[in-house]
Amino acid sequence: MTSPAARPLTTADHCIRGAEQELARDLDGARRSYRAAWDAAATDPERCIAAHYLGHLSDDLDLQLAWHRRALDFAARSAPELVDAFYPSLHACLGRTLTRLGRDAEAAPHLQRAAELGFPLT
Repeated sequence: MTSPAARPLTTADHCIRGAEQELARDLDGARRSYRAAWDAAATDPERCIAAHYLGHLSDDLDLQLAWHRRALDFAARSAPELVDAFYPSLHACLGRTLTRLGRDAEAAPHLQRAAELGFPLT
């Protein structure tokens, strides 16, 4: 008897693996998993999530900003019920990155929106 073929890993599988690696302090492994999530993403909600994670672990602030903007753009093109839970974090991460870049005025509405959506900004 042959074993069933293993299913390909999904975007969610890669993101879960990346989060586990991140918790284990394997940041390079997490970055590879998040990149694999991006490569596996086939829909706008999947691209939103993968871009969000890629931005989260980027060492370069300009690249981080680009990924966070991309994540928010993909969220806007997605069915709300698929991404609504991500909006607080999407706005918080974008706002924090803009703050790190010294762009406080541009960051303020994102940080305010994150707070309005219940994201703890302490």
